[in-house]
Amino acid sequence: DLGWLGIGFHNFVSGIRVDGWAETNPPYLVVVSRAGAAIFHVDDDSPFDPGPGDPAVSDPDEDGSPAHPFDSIQEAIDATAWEWIDNPDTVLVANGTYTGVGNRDITFGGKPVHVRSARGPESCIIDCQGSIVEPHRGFYFRGEGSATVVEGFTIRGGYAYSGGAIAVNHSSSPVIRGNVIFDNEAGNAGGGIYTNGGTITGNSVHGN
Repeated sequence: DLGWLGIGFHNFVSGIRVDGWAETNPPYLVVVSRAGAAIFHVDDDSPFDPGPGDPAVSDPDEDGSPAHPFDSIQEAIDATAWEWIDNPDTVLVANGTYTGVGNRDITFGGKPVHVRSARGPESCIIDCQGSIVEPHRGFYFRGEGSATVVEGFTIRGGYAYSGGAIAVNHSSSPVIRGNVIFDNEAGNAGGGIYTNGGTITGNSVHGN
């Protein structure tokens, strides 16, 4: 029973889960090695969410668990571990339409993480609500490798200078697969996807 250590399950330092500090003199850090990849759940319409559809109003106990999921995709990515290229964490997004801060202009900070919908692009929509006055896109990759994956979303309503829905810069090589990308716009290039690398496969890209 390690409850006396004040264990916290979603704290990470350089890919190692930090499980708490013992109340001893002097205090020391207790580190538990990684047993396996974690799954962080996202659902902006969960039973304990006081503001369904509004990522700014959250379940006070949200922790990425099935009972208390995060209400934005960005929150879940930020909670994942670093550097586990061979066994990255997963962000599992429930059915629904996701809008607003944390559900657009999503970045990974170089992390290897698999972000996927629970039931495919027909049931899970990222509506960027972008415009020339207020540009927003779905995802922006900068520095991620092939262990970073985005899979199973409809991404619509994006507007950016390059890459209306998704932009991949020169230092990135993510995997983008099984998405529906439509009704996005770019002022310069890549109304749907603007990419300098990565694997793009099995997507339906149209009407951009």
